[in-house]
Amino acid sequence: MKRIKPAAFVPYDLDRENYTALLWAFEGITSYYDDLALVRCGLIEKRDYLELLGRSITTHLRTPGRASQSLAESSFDAWIKYYRQDENSPNAAVSYYAKGSLVALCLDLLVRDKTRGRKSLDDVMRALWRRHGLTGIASRRTASKPSPKRRRV
Repeated sequence: MKRIKPAAFVPYDLDRENYTALLWAFEGITSYYDDLALVRCGLIEKRDYLELLGRSITTHLRTPGRASQSLAESSFDAWIKYYRQDENSPNAAVSYYAKGSLVALCLDLLVRDKTRGRKSLDDVMRALWRRHGLTGIASRRTASKPSPKRRRV
């Protein structure tokens, strides 16, 4: 994933804050594959993976901030909200890692459903790798702040 990155991170400057509305995709998809890789490698059983997913979903549903902040907003505001949390953060913010991982799961299931199991999120990631990772061309749809008119994910 490090080679597939938003334009806001090219070149990456560790001395300044870098804003992007797609941080949820880059970090959330990576988080999704973290746990999935454990199953694929045989390090955890499928039932244990499903239990992890269940806990992740439950935690997300019990976080009040999930209803007040979209993933795009959470990504863009990471520097001012996620990394500077206060006592109200659970009510006003959502983790772009956790929710992004759940959205990645949903995307994977949707791709599998729409292609009748012939394709998965793996295929999407391979296409992104060919288009952005191998070429070093950053994803451009990341520069602006998320529109408040967009439907919340």
